Amino acid sequence: MSPDELYAWYDRELGSRGWQSGEIVARTTAEDTARGWRKGDVVIRVAVITKGDPRTPAASLGDRYETIFEIDLIAEPKRSFAPIPT
Repeated sequence: MSPDELYAWYDRELGSRGWQSGEIVARTTAEDTARGWRKGDVVIRVAVITKGDPRTPAASLGDRYETIFEIDLIAEPKRSFAPIPT
């Protein structure tokens, strides 16, 4: 599966479940690309890992897979009921 096919799959599957694409997410230096989807206070971030980068756990996989990716689920915490002391 290519990175484009991977992102198209997530667009289709998450979109059909009410997730909005286009969430701005940062990519790290060990990632080729990263995209995000939001639903309420939760963001799903999918990133394609740079193959062979020794900083990633996937480095040892070499060329066994066309695309290596990771998924992060990021929950934005609810605001505190009490004011934050200054």
